[in-house]
Amino acid sequence: MKLSIAFITPEFPPNNIGGAGISSKLIVDELRRNNIHVDVITFGEENPNTSLDITEDSCIPLPPLLRKNLSLVLSDIDEDRYDLIHVYAPGHSPAANAKFDIPVVTTVVNFSWVCLEPLMYLRDELPDYDIIQSYKYSKKRGDGLFERILTPCVELAMKKLMQRSRKLTVQTQSMKTILSKCGYDYKNIEIVPNITDSQFDISDNGKNKIIFVGRLSREKAPGDLISAYSMLPADIRRNWDLEIYGDGELKYPLKQKCKEKDLRNVYFKHEQYENLPRVYANSDLMIHPAKWPEPFSRTWLEAMQSSTAIISSSNPSAKDVLSGVAKFHQIGDPSHLAKVIENTILGGDITHMKEKGKRTAAKYEKSKIVSKYIHIYEDLIR
Repeated sequence: MKLSIAFITPEFPPNNIGGAGISSKLIVDELRRNNIHVDVITFGEENPNTSLDITEDSCIPLPPLLRKNLSLVLSDIDEDRYDLIHVYAPGHSPAANAKFDIPVVTTVVNFSWVCLEPLMYLRDELPDYDIIQSYKYSKKRGDGLFERILTPCVELAMKKLMQRSRKLTVQTQSMKTILSKCGYDYKNIEIVPNITDSQFDISDNGKNKIIFVGRLSREKAPGDLISAYSMLPADIRRNWDLEIYGDGELKYPLKQKCKEKDLRNVYFKHEQYENLPRVYANSDLMIHPAKWPEPFSRTWLEAMQSSTAIISSSNPSAKDVLSGVAKFHQIGDPSHLAKVIENTILGGDITHMKEKGKRTAAKYEKSKIVSKYIHIYEDLIR
């Protein structure tokens, strides 16, 4: 009998095209190629590629994520049509586990209902996280007494619901360890890495170009990259342009920073997703200076596939995925990043880094990744 699943995701192309949405579509397309019936369920405005778009009532006086969970609980999804539910991104997992009796698989691609302060997992020793840590973080961010008490209680309740998932999947060993430190059962967590998009299987480098691809936000740290670029020797800056691809709240301040530093070879650009393969193909070096524990950035895969060398901050998942492929710099240290960029350019390592990345990307080809999900599904409904 044909396997039937409901795939619940916060975003799905053509709406809200972020990393989770792109990965969701790649997974769904491959599942369907394997003769699995998939109904995609998402939130917000009508989407031509989904089976159901859950509308949340903005008048309900709850934070957005709790409101979406309530909207899912109140939705009219008929679980009798499905063998299991796959929740991609953990934000809506508590509601799925509360609503459905059939097995729920939750893929954890961010820190919703994991911990309130993911930056604590940038340390070498991964600490334990519990309700006391939740209270301390709530106090640290300036919450009032009522919120300090309520926040840990809500987090604990939602975690209890998410823990009902018959299987949790993460994309790296570091994320598996972090989840176990935050109260989830290590034995119930399986590693299924992120998935490649074949349109990035392209190579045409040699343009002496450095790129940043991603949201222009503090945790992605594009400002650290601009500071590092300003510290490079003048001859490197003359010969190597820096192109910033992305949008976000830091765009104007970053442009001002470049103007103040007289960085004439820094360009801010925007490209549609379908045009990004050519951006990578025309670049030699991608910098990923994130200052948070990135679960598994799609940009790592895109750069490796397109034979673009990578320099990344040394966050836990980056070291899991990019060890032997990328060069690493100390998190939040632009001067060290500048030194790593300079040594990489002058040391003649870029060609080897490109070749190693291209070979490594083959491990994440979509048929290999989706077969892992199918194995999990079959185990749960057997």
